[in-house]
Amino acid sequence: MTNKEFIKKGLLLAMMLISMTSNIAWGQKPLDAAEVMPSFPGGTDALIQWLSQNITYPTTAEKNGVQGRVIVRFAIGKDGAVCDPEIFRSIDPALDNEALRVIKAMPKWKPGMQKGVPVAVNFTLPITFRLPEKTKDVKPEERHKNSEILKAKEVISEERPKYGEKPLDAAEVMPSFPGGTDALIQWLSQNITYPTTAEKNGVQGRVIVRFAIGKDGAVCDPEIFRSIDPALDNEALRVIKAMPKWKPGMQKGVPVAVYFSLPITFQLPEPETAE
Repeated sequence: MTNKEFIKKGLLLAMMLISMTSNIAWGQKPLDAAEVMPSFPGGTDALIQWLSQNITYPTTAEKNGVQGRVIVRFAIGKDGAVCDPEIFRSIDPALDNEALRVIKAMPKWKPGMQKGVPVAVNFTLPITFRLPEKTKDVKPEERHKNSEILKAKEVISEERPKYGEKPLDAAEVMPSFPGGTDALIQWLSQNITYPTTAEKNGVQGRVIVRFAIGKDGAVCDPEIFRSIDPALDNEALRVIKAMPKWKPGMQKGVPVAVYFSLPITFQLPEPETAE
């Protein structure tokens, strides 16, 4: 079996998994935006204060001079609980774990509302860990205060792709590849090339790419949601960027930008055994 046949087989399995894994167990998939978005008790200033009081700079990251911005994605359930936080953009395992820990420890929020009814809503929060330039005179118990918590309102607007409005996480009619799922699988299998370095080193696995399909059907802002290897990640991004325009998503009869996640499985054939 050729590499492309193995990739195609992996893609078939991945497409089957999309419907199984995309709906989080709230009875329905959380919205990406609601008429009334979830809010932390006391508002944005209270959120910033709570984070600054509860984040502790990991000792290993501090010793190694590691800093940067971790982005955590989670949902606020219908009851206001923080659900299923995950790292959307990683910097360092220690910083990632601290960001997840503090998000999980949050009190309940005021839930989002859609047509007067509480709904589960996705939320993305960036947390910047920044070390002071000079740490000689800083007391250990105050070091955690040096992690800079960026204002949520500013950062959230910063993270939004430039579509005039934030893409939806789901639409009444989801975007579709020209010709449907079978055509998508065929197109990917014909256009993916297994990176030579990854093949030589026996590297394989599933890369997940997140992107948006714009109102005009164009593939926009693809990024790695789950990484396996730089060579495989780059190939997955390359092939996604090369895609033709899709049929855009529709909401109330109007084309809208919609987020889409696509898993691409790179699988090497098993070595042939001598008879």
